Amino acid sequence: MSDDNAEADFIEEEGVEVRAFIAGARADVWRHWVDVSLLETWWWPGFDDARYEVDAQPGGVYRIHTVSGGFGVAGVYEDVRPERRLEFSWHWSGQDVESEVSVDFADGDDGTIVTVSHEGIPFDDVEPITQGWEDVLTRLEERFDDLAD
Repeated sequence: MSDDNAEADFIEEEGVEVRAFIAGARADVWRHWVDVSLLETWWWPGFDDARYEVDAQPGGVYRIHTVSGGFGVAGVYEDVRPERRLEFSWHWSGQDVESEVSVDFADGDDGTIVTVSHEGIPFDDVEPITQGWEDVLTRLEERFDDLAD
């Protein structure tokens, strides 16, 4: 194989990390990630037809999709440490690329620090993936702000 072919087969992958402070106890923030009735209040609330399935255990599957939005994501939980860490695969509907996500939960001053790391992202998708995670975490922050009011 020539060097030209090796370059054609190579897809540069990147990772992103997004962090947010959530004004809620770690146990409550955790439940908002693993309980469907809570997840649907903040993940994609703008889509009335969004459907959520979560089986947060190693080997368990999650699916989040919306017909009106025209997209969805699914994957398998690889590591589940209650109130501490979630690791799962990430596969957008209709795409061939699968990546890996970890979500860490740590105690902060009067709240929880949530850190999302997303690895194995094609280089061209880094910016929209980063924006997506920032949007999701902002909605979670707002959810807890509303609960405090």
